[in-house]
Amino acid sequence: MQDQPNNHLQDIESDQLQRGTVLGPPESPQGVKSDSQAQREDRLRKMERRLEDMNLDLQSRVKQLEGCECVRQRCVYEGREMVDGQRWQTDINTLCSCTSGRVTCQLHWFSGCPLGSAPVTCPDLCQDARCRGYPEAVCHMHNCGSCFIEWHDPTTGNHVICHDW
Repeated sequence: MQDQPNNHLQDIESDQLQRGTVLGPPESPQGVKSDSQAQREDRLRKMERRLEDMNLDLQSRVKQLEGCECVRQRCVYEGREMVDGQRWQTDINTLCSCTSGRVTCQLHWFSGCPLGSAPVTCPDLCQDARCRGYPEAVCHMHNCGSCFIEWHDPTTGNHVICHDW
């Protein structure tokens, strides 16, 4: 007969496990959960909140990426197609680039002329020029804004003033 009460206890535990509830000790009031059960439910609620926050963050990232254009943009300059990031020179002083589908050109004085002083086409003024006060001086022609020459010492490169050339 002692086996009967043991079987009865096993039946109760088996029933509780199948129902998914575990009752507390006999002195616990009905509906009061054990500490471990309350802790598990609290952790579960925190995890749910974290997952909800992560889901919202991922949704906003996806929305942002959907708005991005992943294809490299191109520009058209004088009928020619240029790829994004490409740079080209249109003349001696102008450098252009293609950035985000827009062409921008800027003046760069590759000619050596200062800003505001465009190079001009000049005849060779040094061809027949002679520095009488300094015969070994070297003639250097400038074409920034106007045509003129300067004289330099061949050894030091220093500027030399020549009168009556």
